[in-house]
Amino acid sequence: TGPPSNGVALALHKVDLTGLLFFTGVLLAVGALNSAGILKSYAVFLVRICGRSPVVLCTLLGISSAIVDNVPLVEAAIDMFDEVGVDEPLWQLVALAAGTG
Repeated sequence: TGPPSNGVALALHKVDLTGLLFFTGVLLAVGALNSAGILKSYAVFLVRICGRSPVVLCTLLGISSAIVDNVPLVEAAIDMFDEVGVDEPLWQLVALAAGTG
């Protein structure tokens, strides 16, 4: 059989399964850390160090982003600070810090 000819089959043929499985595994690992309560403990630790300053907090997250990949870092930040409103400036700083770290 030759390559698929219709749109859906062609799109599925081009999917990078390795990358998809990698990010699925990474996000499952972050979810496991969240379920175990480790991310909340780390969030409390970071807030205690930063004195509730979003700039200092995101600076530490940016430094962490140089060590940890940005996708799990942002997912962890979402889980750690889920009580923060979606329109708060913290999320813009997290995106900037994780993207440039």
